[in-house]
Amino acid sequence: MISIRDSKLTLPVAENYPIVMITGDALRHERFAMRMQAEFSDHIVAWLQLATAERKVAQDQRSLHNSAKKARSLLSKFLARRPDRSPPKIYVESALPQFGSKPSLKKVEQRLFGKEVEKLRETCTLRPIRVESIESEDTASRINRLKPYFILIFCYPTCISKLRACTEGLVLSQDDARTPECKVDSSVYWALYHRDLSKITSSIRLWTSGTDADFVVRSSTPCFAVDDTVESCFARQAALGTELMCEVVGDLIKSSTLRLDGYRKIGGAAMDTEPTLDVRRDVESDLRRGLIQRETARKMRF
Repeated sequence: MISIRDSKLTLPVAENYPIVMITGDALRHERFAMRMQAEFSDHIVAWLQLATAERKVAQDQRSLHNSAKKARSLLSKFLARRPDRSPPKIYVESALPQFGSKPSLKKVEQRLFGKEVEKLRETCTLRPIRVESIESEDTASRINRLKPYFILIFCYPTCISKLRACTEGLVLSQDDARTPECKVDSSVYWALYHRDLSKITSSIRLWTSGTDADFVVRSSTPCFAVDDTVESCFARQAALGTELMCEVVGDLIKSSTLRLDGYRKIGGAAMDTEPTLDVRRDVESDLRRGLIQRETARKMRF
């Protein structure tokens, strides 16, 4: 039986500690799965990979972009048939986000993690099993058959209670976007908006039995580079979270105990409202003017 007392977690000792990983399909998620394999290759029994909404969002944007282009073309042809006046300039696309106008999260992840993941692929042989949903009976049945001691989640943690029922050990999750879409967490924007880098944190959460309540068992703040963007801050946050997960699982396998960082129950996510366009513009402006360099220098003063 799992025991939590005096900021210390104790697990029943087991002969082996089978691990099932559940991730999305972004590069930072693949890095997570590869790092877990590198650290715990004797314990990993499966890697389940969920299709994220990133691909669908990109497809929807392209569809909207193409529809606008077609509308503009048709309208231009119609107006061109009027010999009495020149067709006016039409700016149908101006209301759309400029697709590809700034480095996407995918490109930033490739720059930061690409070479590392390529090397990890050479030694990590386990490949993902694609699943459509954690909620499906097929996925739950698959996990039950594997009898995992740990379920490690790096994706939007839906159906935690169902997953918790699939293991006698723990469900641990790494913070990622607080919405199912694969995008930058809104809390990163708000932290930068308030010019407080300490609010950009990586956390490992323990999900308890029979409820969706969770506890922070590890938490830390990543290091930043002076030229970081919102996307790279988020990617660094994800990379640190993966290393924290390695630390937590390693401690539990070695001793079946874990000293909790500032043991506390999470009542709700802070700064999880979607930032407005004005907030996003202010953040981008601050970053261009050296926000991270100034804040880092300020914190290093004694």
